Amino acid sequence: MRELIISRGRTGYVALYSLEEDQDAVLILAICHQREAGYLGQDGDWLLCSLVIQIAEKLYRPERDSDRLKESMQNRGRQLEPLK
Repeated sequence: MRELIISRGRTGYVALYSLEEDQDAVLILAICHQREAGYLGQDGDWLLCSLVIQIAEKLYRPERDSDRLKESMQNRGRQLEPLK
């Protein structure tokens, strides 16, 4: 899992994500406002609250999700076909 800081001026968000290179995809596990994520405002440190990490880890199981992701990506082309 990785963190991405999304700056929005004086505020922002923290995204917790996983890069699935074998599936050529990014799984977004959680997005928190900086205040919810435990931003302390000291030395620019960002701290993700442990609750968000625990929830994301319980929800994200690569061995289970990779098959679901593969199926979703295969169906994506059919979902994007133009209407007739």
